[in-house]
Amino acid sequence: MAIIKDDLIDRLTTIRDSIDTDFLNRHDIEGVTDDINKLIKEVKDTHTIVDIDRDVSAEYQTWKNNRDQFNSECD
Repeated sequence: MAIIKDDLIDRLTTIRDSIDTDFLNRHDIEGVTDDINKLIKEVKDTHTIVDIDRDVSAEYQTWKNNRDQFNSECD
């Protein structure tokens, strides 16, 4: 199993951006902690973190487009 470096950065950025220090409560802190723990476990369970060139990876672009479409439909 491999993790794409840019995906890892995106997920960490999402976690970071979800923290609103003005309105942080115990439930929010637990949620952020759970997200970080899941990511740590996934990184520990992988053997490779792959750094790919996004411009030449058609597979990555297809995945990213599908993810972005899904996210926009969920919003």
